[in-house]
Amino acid sequence: MSQTLLPPNNSMFDASEPQDRPGLLASAGKANFWRSSAPKSANKSLEAAGSTWLKYLASRKAVSAHKLARVPLTQSALGWGIKRTQLSKPCQELLAAADHVLAVGKGNSKEKRLRSVAGLVEKWLAGFHELPQNRDSALSVLAVAQLLPHLASMLDGIMWWRALDALYETAQAAANWQIDLDLPPETTLAQQLISGELPLTLALLFPEMKPLHALRNEARTRLTACLDDLLNGEGQCHGTVLSVWRPLLASWTRCAIMGEKFKKSAWSAEAAAQYAWGVTQALRWTRADGTQVFGGPGDAAWDSDFVAAMLDLAGDAADRAAAAESLSNKLYSRKKSVANPAQPESADHCEWAGLAILRCDWSRKSARVGVDFSSDAIRLEVNAGGRQLFSGNWDLAAEADGTALRIEGSWEEACWFSDDECDYLELSCELAGGGTLERQILLARNDGFLLLTDNLIRPRAEQLTHTWSLPLAKGIAFRAENETREGLLVDEKKLLARIIPASLPEWRVDPRVGTLTVEGEGDQDNRLTLRHQQLGNAVCVPMFIDLSPRRVKKPCTWRQLTVAQSLEIVNHDTAAAFRVQCGKDQWVAYRSLTNPANRTFLGQNVSSEFFVARFLSPEGETEELIEIEGR
Repeated sequence: MSQTLLPPNNSMFDASEPQDRPGLLASAGKANFWRSSAPKSANKSLEAAGSTWLKYLASRKAVSAHKLARVPLTQSALGWGIKRTQLSKPCQELLAAADHVLAVGKGNSKEKRLRSVAGLVEKWLAGFHELPQNRDSALSVLAVAQLLPHLASMLDGIMWWRALDALYETAQAAANWQIDLDLPPETTLAQQLISGELPLTLALLFPEMKPLHALRNEARTRLTACLDDLLNGEGQCHGTVLSVWRPLLASWTRCAIMGEKFKKSAWSAEAAAQYAWGVTQALRWTRADGTQVFGGPGDAAWDSDFVAAMLDLAGDAADRAAAAESLSNKLYSRKKSVANPAQPESADHCEWAGLAILRCDWSRKSARVGVDFSSDAIRLEVNAGGRQLFSGNWDLAAEADGTALRIEGSWEEACWFSDDECDYLELSCELAGGGTLERQILLARNDGFLLLTDNLIRPRAEQLTHTWSLPLAKGIAFRAENETREGLLVDEKKLLARIIPASLPEWRVDPRVGTLTVEGEGDQDNRLTLRHQQLGNAVCVPMFIDLSPRRVKKPCTWRQLTVAQSLEIVNHDTAAAFRVQCGKDQWVAYRSLTNPANRTFLGQNVSSEFFVARFLSPEGETEELIEIEGR
């Protein structure tokens, strides 16, 4: 792709040397230019074509590209999925104009509004060839396309045709753009808006012109390819475009609305299924406040029109039930859902996408954990009680015998498991020079805790030091206990979660093994950091996070447990186990760091690689949450 919307040598007209007759107008007097729905006199001559068309357009019933009779709009659909204050000023002005002209905003008389809008379009046209290929430019192009039918009597005739030429040429130039996941995500978004949505918009708004009407087929091909390239077959976007997932879904929703106005939909049947699944996926990746998991401070929450249109077009009873459960009543009313329907699975993962979302259930404030392993650095976001607790890179630093270790290659999914008790994801990567690093993420749905564990294995090492850290979300602080090593995550109002470094001694007077600290200054740099040092060639470094609000104020304790094999105690680099108690609830966890074998701890006999269970006291029995036999 070039750096501007149109390459300099691909222009139908040069702004520095205005032509009397722009490209489309020059063809308008030809018989094969107009379709049968065009005014008859437009075919008589070139001079008649331009003026007759504009008079006809000024009186023609307006075509509302994004209007669904079942979903009243409160603002232009071009604003869906974005925070308008983050847009450039010219783009904001054009979207605001679209609000007013499309009769979804407040203003003065229609004629006065249109005169003001005409000035914005003239200004846009003057700088059109300098527009960069980005989201704001693409949205501006779409806004002009929406506005142009309303300006037939407000713009100079030649100016009007020049604006249409600019839009048409942009759509044609974009026909050869290729989807590439290595491109910046904003470029991918701009591609979708320009190569898919724009030609469909022009075909719908100006169906009387054969060249523009013909764009619908190209748009259908491009949109189908875009959904196929960016989604995994079940509606999940690739991790590299997660930051523009909402704006992409907004574009596809607008295209789906326009597709209903054609004889054929906006894409193939397979792409339509992808879009429908994408609606479910987008709901999964929603925070309690309506913003997207991993979204930044400049990202927009759901718009109620957007949600309603999306669910009307592609949602089923299960999706509507999930939306009613997970979104505020302001965004989606519970009255719109079916009573007691089956809901989709709340958790999902995809190795191709490099993404996983773990959720206790669909309730708005339930715990959820987003994992992005689509790049070299794993990103993690933890939400509970309607608040973000952590969000950002899950960093690590490892040493073997004083030498820093380096990750080699990409993260791979080793295991995914989800049932009524828990969601579990395990990732692994190779280390340069030999060895592996394995990361485990376990969200216990009913028990309300999150277990994050790093397992570092380095053959022939004599001592390992492993440090991992997570950035605290804005407004979250870690309040360490004075005598013990655990602490609380708090905001300015309440206690949110308890952090337990299960591999470290409970009491601070015991200085062995490692530390749990907060490093950095200010909200942006605060990282909860767990450091563990141990003799041997493998180490298990777990962090137990109690997310239950009913337990967070209650006392807790934990112990590392002795593991035995064939009546002999094994070293910590062979297997590790621990017990955690919060209030009256207790759990045990076990991890083999070598090949699984028949071993015992705390009266329990295991032969698996990983085991987590409730521990029932005083009976000493367990209720299994998860058991992974090994690979």
